[in-house]
Amino acid sequence: MLIVQCPIPGCDYTARHTEASIVSAFISAHPMIHAPSAEAKVKRVKRPTITSAGTSEDWAYFQAT
Repeated sequence: MLIVQCPIPGCDYTARHTEASIVSAFISAHPMIHAPSAEAKVKRVKRPTITSAGTSEDWAYFQAT
């Protein structure tokens, strides 16, 4: 079993697994808990809307999305 300690000082997290690639993935993803970046936040997607005064292009876009 491979055991790798979190590299951030003061953190007692350890990644444990028999596969090195899985331990690497665990230890790579763990720092997101300490300081999530702005890129990690998911932005909400604005849904398309349609009005009765819309054009045929608006309607085609609405149907396509």
